[in-house]
Amino acid sequence: FNECRGPDGTTFYKDNYINLGHSLLAISPNETPLRQPWKMSDGNYLVWNGEIFGLEDGVFDTAWLSEKIVNDSLASLKYQHNWMGAGAIYDLKNLTITLFRDHFGVKPMYYMEMDGDFFFSSTARPLMAVINEKRPDEGITRDEKTWKIFQKNDRHLFGRYTQMERIQRLAPGQILTYDLRQAKFVSSDTFWGRK
Repeated sequence: FNECRGPDGTTFYKDNYINLGHSLLAISPNETPLRQPWKMSDGNYLVWNGEIFGLEDGVFDTAWLSEKIVNDSLASLKYQHNWMGAGAIYDLKNLTITLFRDHFGVKPMYYMEMDGDFFFSSTARPLMAVINEKRPDEGITRDEKTWKIFQKNDRHLFGRYTQMERIQRLAPGQILTYDLRQAKFVSSDTFWGRK
């Protein structure tokens, strides 16, 4: 469903708890493209869509981001780094998935819960496909209140709401952690705030 976001190949990671996929958009020449889902040095997995600015030539931003998170934490991106993007970190030990979105929300991150499962994507299309498959009689319904706000704001929505019922998105700067065993959100933070 997201092949249009990355037509240069789709790769997957799967275990008993999660399926992660990533569609590659190759923006620089590389005979052996480095792929996501990216296995981090701590054994967890990272998928993300974005860019780290100011890195030296030849530095793969996903590898850099992975090591930054492992060595200094995700919260270390709050300050001193010029970046934009949205992504997810799958913690195998704690069976959590942490979604994050840059300070200004340049890249989107959509998510929803349905029938005890958690879904997320950089576009809403895969989530709409899940709704159509799991609830074919209901289909996708428009959130009329949010739709009116969307129309009044020159077809733009602020915050976490979307025009579709059930589907939400991370607010700019939001960090949200979902526990796969408990099937619920267990923490929320932001990239905003004091040092």
